[in-house]
Amino acid sequence: MQKRTLATCSLAVAMVVLVGEPAIRPASVFAATETILQRGSTGAAVTQLQQDLNQLGFSCGTPDGVFGPQTLAAVKSFQKAYHLTVDGQVGPSTEAALTKALGSGSSSSTTSNPSTSRSGAGESWSTRELEVNGTVPAGYAKVPGFTYENTYWISIYDVQQFLKQLGVSAQWKVDTLYLTNVSGFDASKLPTNVQGDGYINVNGKNVMRIPRIAAVPPNGTVTTSFTEVYLMEKVLDALGFSNTYDGSKGYWNVDPASGSTPNGGSGSTPNGGSSTGPVYPGTILQYGSTGVAVEEIQTQLNKLGYNCGTPDGDFGTNTENAVKAFQADQNLTVDGQVGPQTWQALFGESSQTSSPGSFTNVDLRFPAPNDITASSLNQFLRYNAFGTLVGSPMYGLGESFILAQNTYGVDATYLVAHAIEESANGTSSIALADNNLFGYGAYDSDPGDDAGLFPSEDYAIRFQAWEVRNNYLNPGSSHYGGAPTLTGMNKQYATDQAWSSNISSLMGEVAASVGDTSAAYVAYQSSNNAPQPSSTAEPVYYLNGAQGKASSDPYYKGVPYYSTMSPGNMFFGSLQSGSEGGAVEQIQRFLNTRMNAGLTVDGDFGPQTKSAVEAFQKSIGVTANGVWSASMWETYIEPSDSTPTLPVGKTVTVDEIEQGMANGYVMPWYHVKGYGWVDSQYLPLTNAYRLEVSNRTSINTSIPVYNSAGAQIATLHDGDIVVVNSTQPVNGKVQILFAAQTPASTYYGSAAQGTLLTGYVSTSNATIVKQA
Repeated sequence: MQKRTLATCSLAVAMVVLVGEPAIRPASVFAATETILQRGSTGAAVTQLQQDLNQLGFSCGTPDGVFGPQTLAAVKSFQKAYHLTVDGQVGPSTEAALTKALGSGSSSSTTSNPSTSRSGAGESWSTRELEVNGTVPAGYAKVPGFTYENTYWISIYDVQQFLKQLGVSAQWKVDTLYLTNVSGFDASKLPTNVQGDGYINVNGKNVMRIPRIAAVPPNGTVTTSFTEVYLMEKVLDALGFSNTYDGSKGYWNVDPASGSTPNGGSGSTPNGGSSTGPVYPGTILQYGSTGVAVEEIQTQLNKLGYNCGTPDGDFGTNTENAVKAFQADQNLTVDGQVGPQTWQALFGESSQTSSPGSFTNVDLRFPAPNDITASSLNQFLRYNAFGTLVGSPMYGLGESFILAQNTYGVDATYLVAHAIEESANGTSSIALADNNLFGYGAYDSDPGDDAGLFPSEDYAIRFQAWEVRNNYLNPGSSHYGGAPTLTGMNKQYATDQAWSSNISSLMGEVAASVGDTSAAYVAYQSSNNAPQPSSTAEPVYYLNGAQGKASSDPYYKGVPYYSTMSPGNMFFGSLQSGSEGGAVEQIQRFLNTRMNAGLTVDGDFGPQTKSAVEAFQKSIGVTANGVWSASMWETYIEPSDSTPTLPVGKTVTVDEIEQGMANGYVMPWYHVKGYGWVDSQYLPLTNAYRLEVSNRTSINTSIPVYNSAGAQIATLHDGDIVVVNSTQPVNGKVQILFAAQTPASTYYGSAAQGTLLTGYVSTSNATIVKQA
């Protein structure tokens, strides 16, 4: 299988300065090993990893150079906190995140606030009683917390449960404490200018930031978010509750009669949850975990016939075995850990969607509410829900998200949230280098090299909408997860069980910026009749006068071209178990026709395809090794004398780009005018350039284009690919050839989609960067 490298991909950037990349640590894990660290690894690199994790507050215990269970748990906690794939393996993506976290001097769950610049793990731990009118509810006699810089920090999960004692519907989701059905909330009692990466959300509106520190309580093994008890006192003040915190005596007492019992005074008990069912605490529960959430799990497992013994809030061997048995019966990953998917399976969809803050059950095939507009999205990408300048370089692409929604029938709120999640708000290295906002092809083994390249961020947004609607949201599609929701997508789209919760939280922020909650969105029901998208065709990126020169290919006399892009079936080498893409589809079709193999034509070279290949090899008298060789390809799939090719060195015109695959790797394909579709790796463009602004991580990423008279005719964006025949500026401007990529919009005025345009870009607004 041929891997894409920046040297072989024809749209690769020849000169890119990545802004904000961390400096390399002298003791980098990968400087020592160049391999993936995982359970069972040993040596100095593991010792360094353990020291790094401990420094960031993800406790591994004493660094001993052995990657055991405690190190595995710490790695997973780190990956979850940084929204990485939670697989417990330290590959380049995880190492890069570690390097960046250490370089910034802060743990994953802290902020720039000096008081939260390091983890609370290892600080002065103690316990507090949480009292309601002088009485300690069951389970609240010794709630752990710690003192850090003269401030006491308490688990947000314990705060959530404590609020339920007061009749307040409270749910902690990823980084936000949602308080719902609240009346009489007095926000003027909240402190202003609080810094932090957590939020308090009341009735769907973010009202205050809170700092968070990730720490593992002395009596547990799960990394948990803690915040300042002082701020929680102020939240109770705003709710109308008279409360007293006395650190010297070790209690926090609330008078329940003083408040307005915001949601009717239900006063649910810690292990009873709300009337809609227990709420996932936001952390993975596993062997060694303790608390009321564990007790809820044990009670439910017992009800379902998986015996845990007496529910005692202690996640021991019996509970772990019961969880594994339940997971096996539910066809879930059998790891004995209770993450979002296992929790949902235990308690039902209502446990994930009962709060207006949760978007996990929103039907993503419906458009966002009418107040989610191009303008409101741009406003959100510039300022967050608190009115604080954020400065996402995706600012200006609001119309792209709305056009993608309206064309392909995918909620624009989701598209924005997913782009923020996968691209670090538009600032990740693959977003800057490849216009890749959604992490396509960024496999953990080599994410920077494997990530798919897109001709513009606008195109990446439209491609994402097309891909998700056709392959994830439509019932019966290749990756449909049982529902057109974040929960359904999570089953096929991401290995991280917290993926849907992370996207849900970000959708909540986008919605809150216009005063909405998930109640304004269409919740999924099996009876939903979703509107049909206006198009099911893959989006096209149009080029104006691009020239390419055919290069050599090891298996053909020239570069093969095809009448349609969809097969993507050039032969790159032996095809075998694990191979995927259009070439595998060709083999599957051949075997179905030749020997009635009954294979699903899905482009995945799995066990059934291997068996069919072996049977075919036996029938033609060759070694039955299940590998499709070059000679077999040339004999049975594409005889070399019948495959049309572009001669090596031939210069041709490329007028369109579509995103495709080449043996499992995301790859642009070019349409050669007068011929057909060609894999871009074998047709370097000679006059394609990239527009880049001076500060690529700022909001100043829109690029005006003028006509010869000086009037603005279009607005392009940082990273867009255009054609330039002369890079020499005239009067401070460079002529570019480009095309209208979308239907009539503010980007291209009244120009119809596909219209070829000529304009001028000021060198003060953008740099022209050659493509390799």
